[in-house]
Amino acid sequence: MIEKKETVSDNSSFVNNHKTNTKSKDDGKGTAGIDGFVRKTERCPKCKSPMTVTRSMKGKVFLKCSSSKCKEIAWLTPEITNWYITRERVTCPIHHCGIHAALGKYGIYIKCDQGHFLKPDEI
Repeated sequence: MIEKKETVSDNSSFVNNHKTNTKSKDDGKGTAGIDGFVRKTERCPKCKSPMTVTRSMKGKVFLKCSSSKCKEIAWLTPEITNWYITRERVTCPIHHCGIHAALGKYGIYIKCDQGHFLKPDEI
């Protein structure tokens, strides 16, 4: 058998250096993905505050007013999702192909060209 040249301590230092180098300088104020897009583009019809993407306990995705005083909600539509996909040039994270959103009998779904289904918070 051939001896390993790398020791466990060398490997752990690589992992620790790799983790510190990949940290982003996020201050927590910005959001990414479809939630960030919705916050920039969609406004509450009652109070004009930004809407946020929220998931219910049953897994349904909807828009909720970001104001603590307003309780307005709305559904995440395929039009908003497809607008985000087109504008940000989002592709399937697994197959790297095109994706599109549509409305099925159980609500909104996102499907890639290869047949893979995605959740709205995965894009």
